[in-house]
Amino acid sequence: MITAALEGLGELLTTLSRAGTAVRLATGQKGHDIAEELAEDMRSRSPDDRGNLDASIRVETADDGNALVIAGDTPETARPTSAGTVYDEALLTEYGTTDTPAQPFFNPAVEARREEIGEAIARTAEETAGEF
Repeated sequence: MITAALEGLGELLTTLSRAGTAVRLATGQKGHDIAEELAEDMRSRSPDDRGNLDASIRVETADDGNALVIAGDTPETARPTSAGTVYDEALLTEYGTTDTPAQPFFNPAVEARREEIGEAIARTAEETAGEF
């Protein structure tokens, strides 16, 4: 499984405002929207021809409210070896094996959107701070 968390926005906006609960709800949706766009970018970069990897790329909400983008960690992406060890297709694809070259899809999507994500977080912080 590969995971990316969009963190920090809620804490920043809570600091900027006394309405912590309203801020968390507002930032949670914005973080979720950004995470969904990132997940779609990952799916478009995935070389998966069977669809298992693409289908495993999803957005979940962590206990702390942060949006998580996850690839793999599903029964469909589990790849057992003859020795009984189970590896995840997401990791095997992203980093390669001794027999298969890496076909990165996760980290390149994060890197390609790093600036955009930072700008969206800053923009949301400014907009939300002006509301209170």
